[in-house]
Amino acid sequence: MPRAYSADDWIAVAVCTWPHEAHLLRTVLQEHDITATVADEHMAPGLGSIAVGGVRVLVRLIDRERAELIITRGDATDVA
Repeated sequence: MPRAYSADDWIAVAVCTWPHEAHLLRTVLQEHDITATVADEHMAPGLGSIAVGGVRVLVRLIDRERAELIITRGDATDVA
């Protein structure tokens, strides 16, 4: 049976190679009032190492569209 999704579920909006890229993106999203978190950064074996499989940036499903606009445009000053 398919799982029902809730607006509070978390979804990946980006996968970064480097942990610092994911944290920077999370900060940009948070500056636009989007709750974001970084997942899988523990996959990077050491400081400055490439994460195996990538470091995911997660947002709540309800914020997905705005987050994707911010990521795609690179600047969402006009995104409401």
